[in-house]
Amino acid sequence: MPFSSARADRSLAVAGIAWILFWTLMVLVALEDYRRDGGAAPWQPVLWETSSALVATLLFLFQRRLSSGDDALVATPRRWFGRQLRWLPLY
Repeated sequence: MPFSSARADRSLAVAGIAWILFWTLMVLVALEDYRRDGGAAPWQPVLWETSSALVATLLFLFQRRLSSGDDALVATPRRWFGRQLRWLPLY
């Protein structure tokens, strides 16, 4: 396995772990807020946050799949952001 492929795999794994930790934190904060506000059904904030995580993940993967050709524009941030703005109505 070439070095660059291993590095890309490691970067992808780190990004995935960070994404999971972020959404875990979001669920825990929602649970605490819900409990503090007197909520009686702790499954509700878990459902709300995990459904949000699922939708955000699917939208991200869909956008990455369809705009992977824009990766070459990262060296020119203004053009890259301009191309990403086309996704704004979807979000």
